[in-house]
Amino acid sequence: PRGRAPRLAPHYGALGLPLGADEAAVRAAYLELVAENHPDNGGDAAALARVQAAYDAISANLLVHEAGATAMAEDQVQAPQAVDAPPRRRIFVLLAVYRDPEAVHTITDLFAKAVRPEDVYVGVVWQHVTRLPAPDAGGKVVTRSFLGLNLLTAAIEQEAAKLKDDAEMQKYLKKVKRFQLEKQQEEFLAELRCHTAEALPEAVRGRVRELHLSHQLAEGASYARHLALRLYAGEEYVLQVDAHTRFRAGWDEALLDMLEACPSERAVLTTYPLAYSLEEQPVLSAEGQLLGH
Repeated sequence: PRGRAPRLAPHYGALGLPLGADEAAVRAAYLELVAENHPDNGGDAAALARVQAAYDAISANLLVHEAGATAMAEDQVQAPQAVDAPPRRRIFVLLAVYRDPEAVHTITDLFAKAVRPEDVYVGVVWQHVTRLPAPDAGGKVVTRSFLGLNLLTAAIEQEAAKLKDDAEMQKYLKKVKRFQLEKQQEEFLAELRCHTAEALPEAVRGRVRELHLSHQLAEGASYARHLALRLYAGEEYVLQVDAHTRFRAGWDEALLDMLEACPSERAVLTTYPLAYSLEEQPVLSAEGQLLGH
């Protein structure tokens, strides 16, 4: 099972963790031990090497259980290539998404504009609010995680500041807390709805591999893209795009033609995409349907 092979026990032990500790705990322990054992901080190089070897072993085990590895194995079994078949031209598109509601429209657009959407696969790491904090002694907790909620809280705080009597202020804050909790729940559910493959058209969901990560565990774009690459399943080409991107019609064939026109087999295509305006190029119709651009 994922992360629980008995042979991994010594590696978890090297990180001070029990067998099968979750990936977030593994990552946190690894970073702490790297800082502690790095020679630049007066640590021991041999100890650092043991920590790195342990982390690599656990990561390799996690990798073979990811959606990408599973998809790769299934593809090899279910769709064997004939010896004389033309080369496959599948494209793996990876996205690292940090609390960005545009991402579902980006993914929808890339499939809609492709000449051969059946050869396009997506690996996406959704970094978002995955759960609300547990209640404390004062009951349900109002967070600072949502824009609309923060604006409401700021207005409430301004009104509360006008009350000079502390008892009256506490009475007021207790009374309006339910409005904060309602707004928090509304924005939390909205964030969940737009950070999942379930928000995509049903026809393309099967070609999207996804990972979910709490926004509180995010470590920047590079780590998120590393996680997205773990969803790679052996496609012949890889494309990395921003979570907020729009595509030209036939983008897949256009990029493949450009790449194949390059004289080097190691060519890499790169560009800085043009901006687009949501005001001038609306994403959704009044009925909530995705519009063409």
